Amino acid sequence: MNKKTENAPKLTFNKPSGQSRLTTESKNEIMKEEVKRVALDLPLSMAIELKIKSAKESISVREIVINAINEYLNK
Repeated sequence: MNKKTENAPKLTFNKPSGQSRLTTESKNEIMKEEVKRVALDLPLSMAIELKIKSAKESISVREIVINAINEYLNK
C-alpha cells in the first residue's frame, strides 16, 4: 500500500439484521454517499484507470464503483 491508500477512509457498509433492515431506497442513498466519499479520496492513478475503464465500457466511473460495491455486498 502506498501512503495515499493507507490513510484513505475504508468503505464500510453494515448489513442490518432482523427487523431493522434498510429499504432498497435507503441502501441506495447510503451507497451514493459512500461512492461520493470514496471518489474524493481516490489516488490519481486509480482515478485515471477508472476513467479509462469507463470510456472503454461506455459507462460512468460512478457506475463502475457502484457495481464493485454491489459485488462486494453480494459475496
